[in-house]
Amino acid sequence: MNKVSGQQMANEAEEVMLKQLKKSFKTVNVQETQWKEINIKSLVLVESLLNLAEQRNCCLRAVEAANNPVVAQFPDLADRLNASLLYSMEVVMKKLRENMHSLQEIQKKVSRINNNSMEVYNKHHKVLGLDRAIKRSATCPSISDMLEWLADLARIFSQEITMRNVLLDKIRYEDENSMKKLRIEFKEDNITNHTEDNVLKLVLFLEETWS
Repeated sequence: MNKVSGQQMANEAEEVMLKQLKKSFKTVNVQETQWKEINIKSLVLVESLLNLAEQRNCCLRAVEAANNPVVAQFPDLADRLNASLLYSMEVVMKKLRENMHSLQEIQKKVSRINNNSMEVYNKHHKVLGLDRAIKRSATCPSISDMLEWLADLARIFSQEITMRNVLLDKIRYEDENSMKKLRIEFKEDNITNHTEDNVLKLVLFLEETWS
């Protein structure tokens, strides 16, 4: 292989990688937007679940109170209220689990995006060379940096979905604290914060085109 053909192959490898990364980050941005929308809806559901739990616990305390005139007058009222609140909580939990399934699908897509980009890099890294992999400019971060950011995003998506699932599985209808912990997790939304940080570093790169 002569120097000219080697240079051309390196140029082509670099272009392939940059196009792959641009496509990957644009797709991740779409997934993050969907994640954010579902996350907001889920937070509303958690708030609703907590409100129902507070109502139920209040109802149970009223039943336990001695000489409660309402309970004495309507002895089956507490059972009916409890059954109604439990049913409502089950409905909310079902919707929450459906949302978690949607978030899980987003996480899987981000993981595949990361894996695909790494496969493209592994296929071309020898031709690409180290110098081109770490080269950066005012408008374009280095390939190595972007691969690292993409891997970080995939890791954070995975961590967030795992934490949400763990907290959701720990929900007990009589335990308001378990719901408050889940509410905190949805409120913090590390996915949106981390993705928006990356977008700021990629604005010019994502607008760039290659012939």
